[in-house]
Amino acid sequence: MTTEHYQYLDGFKWAVPIAFLDALGACQFSRGDTLYSSSIAYQEWNDEFYKKAKGTHALKVLSPEVKPVSTSGNLFQLNWDEKAEVETYTIGEADSPKRQVTTQGRIYCLIWRGDLSILNVNTPPPEKLQMAADILKSLDSCHSTIRQHVLEKVPRAMSYFAFPHDLCSELLNNKYKNLVSGLHSTLDATMLSLTPDEISVPDSCRVAPTITLRVFAFGTENEDSISATLKAILYREPANKESSAGKFRLAAHGLFSRV
Repeated sequence: MTTEHYQYLDGFKWAVPIAFLDALGACQFSRGDTLYSSSIAYQEWNDEFYKKAKGTHALKVLSPEVKPVSTSGNLFQLNWDEKAEVETYTIGEADSPKRQVTTQGRIYCLIWRGDLSILNVNTPPPEKLQMAADILKSLDSCHSTIRQHVLEKVPRAMSYFAFPHDLCSELLNNKYKNLVSGLHSTLDATMLSLTPDEISVPDSCRVAPTITLRVFAFGTENEDSISATLKAILYREPANKESSAGKFRLAAHGLFSRV
C-alpha cells in the first residue's frame, strides 16, 4: 500500500488517517486500531521501507473490543478516562513491544501531541478537551477578534455568522454542508475558516484539533433576510410539535453579529 491512498487529518503530530474520525469523535479506540507517528508506515513494508522508516513509532490497541457507535461530544467526555490496553514499538529497533494499560484520553493526546510518555498512568492526567459546544458558549467573548478577521479578509462585510464545526461530528458536518449550499445560493456570503487560536478562544490549547470556526461574512445590510435564511437552513421541526423545543434560537447554533 502507498500513502497516496490515504488522507490524513491536520493538527495531529502522528499520521492519523480520516478513517479514524469516528474513533476520535467518540474518544474510543478499539482492538486492532493501529496508528503510526509517520505516514511512511502506510507504505508497503519491504526492504526499502525499513531503511526509511527506522525510528517510526507505532501503537496498537489490544482492548477494548467495542467500536464507537456515536460521535457525540458527550460520549467523547465520558470515554476520556476509560481504560485501554495498548502495545507500542519502534520500527527498526530490536526491543520487544511494550504493553501497558492506559486511558482513551491518553491515546488521543499521544497522537495529537506526539509524546509517548503521556501513556503512562503514573504521569499527570491530561485535561479533558473543549468540544464544539464549549466553543459555542465562548463566541460572544471572541466577537472583536472574529470581527477583525472578517474585516481583514472581507472589507465589504456588514455582518457575519460564526459556526463551530467539528470534522468528527456527523450532525455538524451536515449542518455545515447545508449552510454552505443554502447561503451561497441565496445571499452574498463569503466563508472563512478560523482556528481556535486565531479567534482567541479561552484555553485554546485544550480545544480538540478537529474543531474550527466557520464564519460566513455577509455583504448585505438586510439582517432580517439573513436571519430568515439561517432559520430556514438550521431549523428542524420537533417530533412533538407542542414541545417548547420548537422555539428557534439562532444563538443555539452560532453567533450572528454586525461587524
